[in-house]
Amino acid sequence: MEKIVLVAINAKFIHANAAIYSLMAYCRPIPITPLEFTANDNFNFILSEIHAAAPDVLGFSCYIWNMHLVEPLVRAIKKILPQVKIILGGPEVSFDAADLLTHCPADIIVTGEGEEVLREILSGHALSQIKGVTYRAETGEVRANPPHRKLDLAVFPFPYNADNLPENKIIYYESARGCPFSCAFCLSHNEKPVRFVPLARVFADMDFFLTRRVAQVKFTDRTFNCDPDRALRIWRYINDNDNGHTNFHFEVAATLLDAAALELLGNAPDALFQFEIGIQSTHPQTLESINRDIHTRQAIDNINKLASRGNIHIHLDLIAGLPGEGYERFQESFNAVYCLAPDMLQLGFLKLLKGSRLREKAGDFGILYNDAPPYEVLCTRDISYDGLKSLKAIEQAVDTLYNSGNFKQSLKYVQGFFATPFALYEAFSRHWKSRGYHRASQSLPSVFKIFHAFAQPHGDANVLANLLKFDWYAAGNTKNLPWLDAPTREDADKINSLYKESNTSRRLPIVKFDFDPTAEPEAIPRETEPTYILFRYTGKPRPGSQKKYGEICFLPDPVIR
Repeated sequence: MEKIVLVAINAKFIHANAAIYSLMAYCRPIPITPLEFTANDNFNFILSEIHAAAPDVLGFSCYIWNMHLVEPLVRAIKKILPQVKIILGGPEVSFDAADLLTHCPADIIVTGEGEEVLREILSGHALSQIKGVTYRAETGEVRANPPHRKLDLAVFPFPYNADNLPENKIIYYESARGCPFSCAFCLSHNEKPVRFVPLARVFADMDFFLTRRVAQVKFTDRTFNCDPDRALRIWRYINDNDNGHTNFHFEVAATLLDAAALELLGNAPDALFQFEIGIQSTHPQTLESINRDIHTRQAIDNINKLASRGNIHIHLDLIAGLPGEGYERFQESFNAVYCLAPDMLQLGFLKLLKGSRLREKAGDFGILYNDAPPYEVLCTRDISYDGLKSLKAIEQAVDTLYNSGNFKQSLKYVQGFFATPFALYEAFSRHWKSRGYHRASQSLPSVFKIFHAFAQPHGDANVLANLLKFDWYAAGNTKNLPWLDAPTREDADKINSLYKESNTSRRLPIVKFDFDPTAEPEAIPRETEPTYILFRYTGKPRPGSQKKYGEICFLPDPVIR
């Protein structure tokens, strides 16, 4: 019997590859061996592991983040294991399969949905009779067959079981394929109509995850709530069966959140749900040029309602480099989305994906992009390479200061001294780069010192120092920063007495502040009595929880906030 190996090269270790689990489940009882790596793994290590697996048939799951490894791996494998039949599949090879086979020595490319196609290949069907494949015939000629029919998702088996459920990884789950919208930068517009897994199956699958108390389930549905009633029923089922541990992540359209959904979600347990919402741009002409049908005002209103209780982790996306949005106009989109106070703000950059409409129309918008994956924009008619390079630096600043969650109180204070949020991050990115910090990785204590130096010219130095000190301990650090927190002998005596009075372990920090550092910046009084806070770190919360820092106890009264 032939040995069949499927290889996934994931973007990060925390990710699991949903495609190979689905393929293996659909092809049962044909035995398949999975091999999972990351894009950061050494080429020779991956090659050695594949060679050791001794495959007769070898498949690769191909995406923009791993093709730089897949193509050279295919060439090397064909040299050391020339008899191996190599199959490629995935979005990165589905749209130019014939051209790819002219310079890549793979044998077969599965174009489009792969489960039924792979089963037919492995079952020994003649390639000439299998729809959805492009292949190299015995004559060396490259032949492309017509597309395979779309299958009913009801016939797809559940991809996970007690033996293959990935540990310590995000579990990806698919309850639908396709998208009703036609955003020009996305591939999902190619899959219409949207197909759904039956609700009864979804509920049973959720029971599997809940029973096993997995940390996070991430739905891969492109617009999960494109059918609002169906989405509501799934959210209600998860809410009613919450195990107090598992977090569920969804990509949703904010404009489709109706009153019933907002009411249910507003009363859900903390961090049960995590939402990713693509705003991309607030510029009407830009949204029109990319066929993105979104009412920005309604989306913003619904996001505000969704965030009002603070129980849902909200991740908002922007895309730089879209048609019609230059550097100045992008600032407006950034400021509008930042003011929604998401838990995470992702500043992404346009990628001209194979098969996307925007790639086909790139010339119309003056878009130049990198020829190599991930095909990221270099410049457009509206924004120069220098402009995009500046936004790259601002992206790093946002990740360092905002998305890390390490500067919550001090960042709010410093923001008050800049005209706009964008102006703050633009200034910090210039400070960071002008001193060469971008050339090497910086430790967290170093980042605190860098932000302190940047922020010192703004506002009150003592207020800033107190807020940075609070952020440092709130982020889970138990050792002080000597340059920031150097208690006097009197302070040390007072703190020692508080340890005794509160019967607290000295492994937990009790810290003196000149005022209540949890107050909003505008509410900080000019003169106040010292505040002492005990930081209790209560262990890792549910993924997506906003209670990242555990308990904060005000002493001497045991008040927990």
